[in-house]
Amino acid sequence: MPTRPAPCRPSTLAVLLPVLAWAGWALNSTALDDDTARGIGLRPAARRIGLAGAGVIAAATVTAQVGAVDFVALVAPQVARRLVRAERPPLLCAALLGALLLVLADLAGRRLFAPTQLPAGVLTAAIGGPYLMFLLIRGRRRPS
Repeated sequence: MPTRPAPCRPSTLAVLLPVLAWAGWALNSTALDDDTARGIGLRPAARRIGLAGAGVIAAATVTAQVGAVDFVALVAPQVARRLVRAERPPLLCAALLGALLLVLADLAGRRLFAPTQLPAGVLTAAIGGPYLMFLLIRGRRRPS
């Protein structure tokens, strides 16, 4: 019987949630060009480094908790972009879609192939790979 990973430490979540809330707000300001951002008192380079650091810490925490899950970070924003019909979908929408995709992949992996269990990463790769290939092929056919 496979062992389950240890639960995420509450101290990690206590630090990570405010940082991710800041990251959602900071991502909106990165849409400005560097000169405009500097003009209103922001430091775009420092903000990019902070956002990259927050992303790495969040990804490391999640990967340590649930294991490697392929394609969710690539597929969820693309689906959110089409649902919201915006070039840059809200971070919350992409995060909720990614969470929903993982829950559905985990549920399908447990139920469809009973009594064996298929890892959620296998199902997300099976869904995400063809979807991303479709987007790449469709993107090439569009006239520039």
